[in-house]
Amino acid sequence: MIGAGDAWRRGAPTDPKGKWVDFRVPLYTSANARFLDVQFHSYSHAHVVAYDGCDWRRLTQFVRDTGPYTTGDQWDLHRSFLSDGDRPNGRCGGWTGYGSSGAGVQHFIWNGLFHRVGYMNIFWQYACLNPDLTFSQSAKDMSVAFTELRDGLGMLLNHARRQPTPVAVHYSLASCHGATILGQDADWDAARANTIALLNDLGWQFSFVSTPQLEADELAKRGYRALVLPWSVALSDKEVAALTQFVEAGGSLLVWGDAGSMDEHCAARPASALAELLKTVPKGDGPIRGGRVGKGRVAVAQVLASDYAKQSTAESAAALRQALTESLRSVGRDLPCQVLDAKEQPLLQCQRTYFRDGDATYVCLLRDNLAGQRVGCPEGVEYVRDTGDAAKPELITIRLRQPAEVYDVRLGKYLGKSDRIETTIASAEPKVFALLAGKGTSLTVGTGEAALGKPLALEVAVRAEARHWAPHVVQVEVARPDGALPPLYARNLLVGETPAALVIPFAFNDPAGTWTVRVRDVASGVSETCPVGVK
Repeated sequence: MIGAGDAWRRGAPTDPKGKWVDFRVPLYTSANARFLDVQFHSYSHAHVVAYDGCDWRRLTQFVRDTGPYTTGDQWDLHRSFLSDGDRPNGRCGGWTGYGSSGAGVQHFIWNGLFHRVGYMNIFWQYACLNPDLTFSQSAKDMSVAFTELRDGLGMLLNHARRQPTPVAVHYSLASCHGATILGQDADWDAARANTIALLNDLGWQFSFVSTPQLEADELAKRGYRALVLPWSVALSDKEVAALTQFVEAGGSLLVWGDAGSMDEHCAARPASALAELLKTVPKGDGPIRGGRVGKGRVAVAQVLASDYAKQSTAESAAALRQALTESLRSVGRDLPCQVLDAKEQPLLQCQRTYFRDGDATYVCLLRDNLAGQRVGCPEGVEYVRDTGDAAKPELITIRLRQPAEVYDVRLGKYLGKSDRIETTIASAEPKVFALLAGKGTSLTVGTGEAALGKPLALEVAVRAEARHWAPHVVQVEVARPDGALPPLYARNLLVGETPAALVIPFAFNDPAGTWTVRVRDVASGVSETCPVGVK
């Protein structure tokens, strides 16, 4: 590379940024390919895995199981490109522990579930055990969340799919390179993170869409109503053509900060690639200026997204949300609900996630950890300090788009048929509501006699009055004659329209007598018990 310096300088264009990016990216690609080749020849059982990286879209095409930290909004990126994207069978794991305790670490675990994180790695045993080998407070606090998820709620939401999102957020690695070259890497990073904060406050689910996906017309194929460009400084001609087609067909384009000043090689353009679209945007004041293009809209934010999180409760941020809501009424039209505070305003600092499974919809809320302290390390690790502060629970109202049979899943309580839920939510608290098409869920468990040392096969069936079927997750507990619950006999069953098989492998040294099988429908809380004689 050093020997080619003279040739590099002789061929350097007036604007060398694009040539430098075109040189550097393949260089790193070939270097990593060479490294992998050497590793595969050195170890007979080597496999391609990923611990860290930048172009998550490309990595998830080859890596089916990732374990990222949370910094850089990686959970949303992996969710978009793995379980919610082209790799529905891909898995993403998280990392927790680190001595985190209190409601903050429980919030972290629930946040992982709502982001389609399928499992958690706990770092590490020294943070879970005291010197006397008793469990630390961190371990005890984590177990509260893990126990609830283990008892069926985790399986319920992992089997469901996140409801299709109305909003896409542009993920452009070329823009990352371009912003870095221009010294705007902090702006690029902040624009993305704060765009997420804004969309969460509006209650609009989103997914990232990468450059190749945008060029392949994925916006139309996936039914997105709006696309946000968070500091997308580098846009290819194919991307610009796709954006123009999207807007003219009725989509909405939201521009935060610099957009289209470079091409995909990071070479400067004489004018913004979006100049034709942006010329319809009138000049003037206000948080958002918008204009019509064909059947769609193009909007430019006067207030940069990089400022939003710091002032989300300020009047300027409220004006921005109001203007955006009015500008994009079609986005909120298909959402399952609105979540309002006591003043009938959208509840801020609360994440909404909507899942669907068959005819069932699950509305999941997670209030931000307002009382705790998040701490990030340079290597990307994030943990939570329990400050001991407490925030008073807040009254909220959930307005449903249409009436449904409503269940509070965590409480196992039927709330009635309604289009409105009134409840409270505290700092770091999760809420999960099931909106079912019909009431009347019932469970039946086959009976039988068992012998010690032999498995007992039973059937568990679910009956519901709904016209359309939704899969049910049933939690199973098996109690000994003295009431103790052997954990090895507990499990969760996925029950469809036909009964599910339940096998209890009784051991030779189990106590004889009357055992009790308890089954509980996780979504509705309906339960049933069945005695089993063991001889």
